[in-house]
Amino acid sequence: MEQEPSVARRIGARIRLVRKKRGYTQQEVCRRIHMSPNNYSKFERGLIFPRIDHFVAILNLLECPADEVFCDVLYYGYQVRATQLSRRMEGLPAVEKERILTVVDALVSRGTRLSP
Repeated sequence: MEQEPSVARRIGARIRLVRKKRGYTQQEVCRRIHMSPNNYSKFERGLIFPRIDHFVAILNLLECPADEVFCDVLYYGYQVRATQLSRRMEGLPAVEKERILTVVDALVSRGTRLSP
């Protein structure tokens, strides 16, 4: 049985994705928030978690809401994920939206549990 990644690894991976999406290098982030490159790299790999002031500075620099980072590690993170999926669906044709909603409705009606 495969073990689920630690909370620190999932948060670090999510930060890495956001950083890359925003076009920042690790070096740029470190320079702007005054954090050592070694510690920042360890953070993105989930080996350490930064001090709260560094973590907040990272979120602010990347213009990343905290709920986006914590959405898959908190019990109530599903609300954020549902909103994100809803936004992603906005650009789809109506027939595709209906297909997706039909599948989700069927799964919820049967009480089927999906794995992340």
